Amino acid sequence: MKALRHVLHYQHGVPVRKAPAVTEEMTGVRLTQSALTQDALKQTAGPLGTAYRQLRETIGKADVVHTDDTGWRVGGQTAFQMVFATQTETVYQIRERHRNEEVREVISTEFAGVMVCDRGRSYDAEQLRGVAQQKCFAHLIRNAGEIADGKKGRAKEFGQNLKQLLLLEIAEGATILISSHDIAEIETIASHIGISIAPPNPVFRGGSLTRLTRNVLAQDTSGRTL
Repeated sequence: MKALRHVLHYQHGVPVRKAPAVTEEMTGVRLTQSALTQDALKQTAGPLGTAYRQLRETIGKADVVHTDDTGWRVGGQTAFQMVFATQTETVYQIRERHRNEEVREVISTEFAGVMVCDRGRSYDAEQLRGVAQQKCFAHLIRNAGEIADGKKGRAKEFGQNLKQLLLLEIAEGATILISSHDIAEIETIASHIGISIAPPNPVFRGGSLTRLTRNVLAQDTSGRTL
């Protein structure tokens, strides 16, 4: 019965306060919200908690780890659900903030693999400077698509061409990473449609397009798109 309630809450997102009523309607047996919470804490202190800690250690030693985050709520307060995934393991952690400190709970400064992530500020922290990073292609494609959908004229065309370039790299299967050649091609695309990616071009000034292009080039300079 407790296992069912844990599944309802942790897998299907049924709030703890509603789980007792749902299971009672399904089975005729009622347990309190407190009983569910106490059992969850008991599980984390036993074999389940041990397995979780081992997974965190395994991911921290992997060759490649993908990480991302999404919004979460804890007691009605804003929080972050962070995920760390390899080809065979996935670990989640929920924290009040998403800083480099929270990232380093799993990906330490001694991490010897490659961390695949978005362009969030947490990953650019000085403490993670020594960690090899690859910026996520999916995020870059989505960012380029947002530019294409939200801009007009030459800026819109730039976003469309950049998105096509990134998708082409994946379709060809040669690499899923941005190479220095691709960065040069991005510059060529911009030049072809009459836009310079160097400031102070007014098309790029003070907007999402500026942030995208400057950040992609900055990440490439740091060796995080190779």
